[in-house]
Amino acid sequence: KKSQHALYQGFVAGYAYYEGSELESFFRLGEPLALRREPLNPHDANAIEVLWRGRKLGYIARKDNPVLARMLDLGYRLEARICQYNPELPAWERVELL
Repeated sequence: KKSQHALYQGFVAGYAYYEGSELESFFRLGEPLALRREPLNPHDANAIEVLWRGRKLGYIARKDNPVLARMLDLGYRLEARICQYNPELPAWERVELL
């Protein structure tokens, strides 16, 4: 059995500004989320986009992204999943990834 370790657990930053609210009725717990580096982001050189089926939901929080960004830059394959979702919560707490 393959061992998996969680490196990060947190909410999708900037969720209210992207496509999440249009898509959230389709979210399911455990669904995969893609993490994609955005090194030319003018606000954060360590930016990591969070995508669901190719659609942008937001980012890994800036305070949490330096180590994950470095790992992605070095070629590590990082996986994320929806571990909690609650449409009743404010946007910044609505989708949690692991």
